[in-house]
Amino acid sequence: MKPAIGPPQAISPRGWGAKVDYDKWTDRYTPDEALALHHGGSGDYPAHKPPYSPEKEMKQLRSWEAYHLSRGWRGIAYGWAIGQSGTIYRLRGWNGYGAHTGDHDGDGVSNNSEIIPILFIGSGDRQVLSDAAQTALRELRVWLEAALGRPLKLYGHQEIQDRGTRCPGQYGMEYVRENRWVSFPQVGDGNNATKKSMFIQVRTSNPTDLKESLEHIRHYHKDRSKDDYIYNVVLDEIGDRNGLHPNVDVIAPYLPGGTLKTFDNVFVGSHFVPWTGGGSHYRDGMLDSAHRWANLQSQYSLWDAFHTRFPGVYMHFYINHEGVLNWMDDPHLRAAYEAYLVQSVRDSHRIANDRAVLWAPALWTTEKLSASALFQLQTLFANVKNYAAKVGHDRGLSWLHFQDMMGRGWEVDPATVVQWYQQLRTVYDWDSLAVDMELFTKTASGLAPAPLSEVGPREDFYEAAGVPVGASWELRWWRPAHAEL
Repeated sequence: MKPAIGPPQAISPRGWGAKVDYDKWTDRYTPDEALALHHGGSGDYPAHKPPYSPEKEMKQLRSWEAYHLSRGWRGIAYGWAIGQSGTIYRLRGWNGYGAHTGDHDGDGVSNNSEIIPILFIGSGDRQVLSDAAQTALRELRVWLEAALGRPLKLYGHQEIQDRGTRCPGQYGMEYVRENRWVSFPQVGDGNNATKKSMFIQVRTSNPTDLKESLEHIRHYHKDRSKDDYIYNVVLDEIGDRNGLHPNVDVIAPYLPGGTLKTFDNVFVGSHFVPWTGGGSHYRDGMLDSAHRWANLQSQYSLWDAFHTRFPGVYMHFYINHEGVLNWMDDPHLRAAYEAYLVQSVRDSHRIANDRAVLWAPALWTTEKLSASALFQLQTLFANVKNYAAKVGHDRGLSWLHFQDMMGRGWEVDPATVVQWYQQLRTVYDWDSLAVDMELFTKTASGLAPAPLSEVGPREDFYEAAGVPVGASWELRWWRPAHAEL
């Protein structure tokens, strides 16, 4: 049995005047897999109208509880509720299953016992969640994830209900699609050069420096109220054909499920098998089926090895073979990438189902994407989703964090990057679309960290334009720059 508790700020059933003593329920425990957002429908309820107040919301909860009891149910249908006032309410909590859906995924177990229902006390057809409600919902989700020790994906009621329903409404679903994973931030960091998400090149890291940097993050960058909180980590080059690199053992305790959990999400990459033919590996290499397959085999082998060695780590997947999006106006190249990405998503599902799959391609241009490239990209991501769905992966490749190309000395300006973001928003229903800032510069001796004077203004520009920033700093460059700051 799970404890009948919640976030300390949540109003208890007794506090909002429930007739049923939900804290005495003792349903059989089933591991919770996800969350579902519901709304209060389109009724003309006082609680749906400003000024919002806990008193109006609690009165509405008592009314809905009475209605559900009148239908022969044993109590109000939901586990938790969020009001526009910013108040969190504990309903059934998690001692009792919800009463909100059936066996939508067909595994023989009712989703009522697998998915935690959260009620928005408002009309998702007529209202967006207020800032206070969004903050409260995030706080609840963070608490639930911490209590369960793993991320919980958010669905809308309509996505887990076989019978037709609009719940949680148009605006409710917009919130769901933009906030599938609570731990993945959708905002920039202001003037702070410390990124909220970070890359680690595993094979090339010095293990002593790696350990020191991870300890520093664990102790000094885990206050969510501050701009320098670091949420996520992307692991690249985790091994080679000989297997996992020993540095993964240094990193694993700091990942979700580890004894020193420091990051909210980890995206696990693999190893890029170099292209030895002529031309570019992004074009000529991808068009070569033997080279594609060599990289797919390396990727699957390392993903599977990581999952096998660290079964307690809740891993997402990172496809580290980059692409060039503006080249996708070539239908032959688009088809080659489609084959690669479909197999990647399917392989991720074989290892651990229903996880996020992240891709971070480039754009080798200083112009907007052409209409033909946008059409090919729409086809690409739609086909990846459709073919992945045949093996049960329902979202396809829905995390795209493209590079802003500003570390290579090209004549790209942030305004062009904003245009790319606006164009890419139209090609797919992304769970997360963001820009990865290239925070390096080319020198005569190789790559070096970008000048710190350029970091804040560029990030501020993206934030002002509403463009989320993804993983940008590499750990090997962040630590010296951070010390300089």
